[in-house]
Amino acid sequence: MTVIFRYKVLLLGSGAVGKTSLLHKFVDDTFKMDYSATIGAQFLSKKVKFDPMADNNKVAELSI
Repeated sequence: MTVIFRYKVLLLGSGAVGKTSLLHKFVDDTFKMDYSATIGAQFLSKKVKFDPMADNNKVAELSI
């Protein structure tokens, strides 16, 4: 039986501290050296696979 969990992560903080950079690094594995302010909100998503029965109990990127 497969159980699917969905989580939403909200990043809050002062301006120009790297919230968007962290999000892009996790989702796209990219980093931009130039800065442009995020106005309002930004939404990105990523599917990950977690096998609680595995020996290492690590989260792995789900291949699409």
